Amino acid sequence: MNKTNKDQQLNDEREYLIKVRTACGYLDLGMDEDAWKELDSLGPQLQLRMAVIQLRWHLLMRKKFFKAAARLAYAGLHIYPQQPIFLLLASQAYEGLRDFKHALETWECAPAPLRDTGFAHYYSARYAALLGRIELAREHLEQAISRDPKLSFTACSDRVLAPLIPSCQKKPGLNSEK
Repeated sequence: MNKTNKDQQLNDEREYLIKVRTACGYLDLGMDEDAWKELDSLGPQLQLRMAVIQLRWHLLMRKKFFKAAARLAYAGLHIYPQQPIFLLLASQAYEGLRDFKHALETWECAPAPLRDTGFAHYYSARYAALLGRIELAREHLEQAISRDPKLSFTACSDRVLAPLIPSCQKKPGLNSEK
């Protein structure tokens, strides 16, 4: 690669970073249309980068375009198959639709290495509980905590999963007798 091509690549990368940061700023300020325009100004190859897909997902979710957000998350998963963030984004989009069945299936059909993580079992437990499948939720929650014990603290603060964990229900000092 000659110096001119390398310089052009550096300039392109710099421009990409500026546009993505600008889009993030617009998103933070609630200036969604300006964020879209900034992302749209990127070239076709740059549209496929993780940060761009994630920003577009956030914009779609903010507008409550949940189906489009789920499709975009699955496209991201197709491009980046080992990135669990896209499973999370897809399941959250389905949660926005109140389609807990598809949210659960997102995690249960995840690629093998991702499917067996504490993170995946945690979200599988959450969506199983929302579907009323309490035994399945408990099984997934047990698997999640056995893989990552810190998830027990997360589950205790989750309004959906906390009722499934007896230790979350005990409040120190409330039931003590003198």
